[in-house]
Amino acid sequence: MARQDTTQTNLFDGSEESNDNPQHITNYPKNWVTVTSAGHVMEFDNTKEGERIRIIHGATGSLIEMDEEKDTYIISARDLHLNSDRTTTLKVGKNKKDDKLIIQVIGDAHLNVEGDLHTEVEGNRYDRVDGEYQLKVGGTMMIDSTSNIGINADNELRVIANSINERCTFKKLDMQGGGQLTEVIKGNRVIRMDKEGGTFALESAGDLRFNVKGCQYDNVGRNSFTEVQGKVKTVAHGQNIDCIEGGQPSGMDVSTSSGVGWELQTGGTDVKINTNDFMMSASGTANMSASGSEFRITCNNGIYLN
Repeated sequence: MARQDTTQTNLFDGSEESNDNPQHITNYPKNWVTVTSAGHVMEFDNTKEGERIRIIHGATGSLIEMDEEKDTYIISARDLHLNSDRTTTLKVGKNKKDDKLIIQVIGDAHLNVEGDLHTEVEGNRYDRVDGEYQLKVGGTMMIDSTSNIGINADNELRVIANSINERCTFKKLDMQGGGQLTEVIKGNRVIRMDKEGGTFALESAGDLRFNVKGCQYDNVGRNSFTEVQGKVKTVAHGQNIDCIEGGQPSGMDVSTSSGVGWELQTGGTDVKINTNDFMMSASGTANMSASGSEFRITCNNGIYLN
């Protein structure tokens, strides 16, 4: 005869306590309970729709239970050890949408793998770390994505390496939020465009400044055009200063005439200056010479020599 208990028995001292909300319906004598002198309990309940098996350790309360809801409980009052001399397989769930594996650790967690570790995720992966995240790799580390990779740092992003090699089709550095870009290089820096007919452009809404402590070399393979909306001023102090060895482009003639502070050379073609007014002044001697048969000055209104 099936009945619903309104009391529960303390298996250790035999006393009974009120149980107003029993979880199991027990049909006596189909519930077999064995209690040892140390308080260990083995319970086999064969009641229909209340079938369960429960093993309880008397001194600690650790238990193993398989209930009528098809759930299994393993509760350890202290440490839990699982040792296998060979392969251990843990399979969780049948429904990919609803079934889950939940691991909750109150404290630290350590995973020690003496061989290789393979992790395969068919869906998405999310990692959240409230503290610091450190990853140390003894060999090569590869990140391979068939789509995009994004790194977002609210403060500083630091990359320290002996060598950095970048290969990409398009590269954009967006600093529209303001700030400053500073590069400190103790060696050489070379920017080379291998595409013939390509364009290298520097655009500045403000000033553009070059500060060169050594020599400056401009080697143009074709024509050179300079257009200035304002004024142009070039100051040459004429000091004899040696350039850094090996800095000049290959094949460029960097020799200068002795005693000349500013020198203009052209390869056999004319030099033409178009301006409203043209003035030449020298604190010392001014020399103008031509290696050809003529030195020609043309003026529509007149020439004044003082």
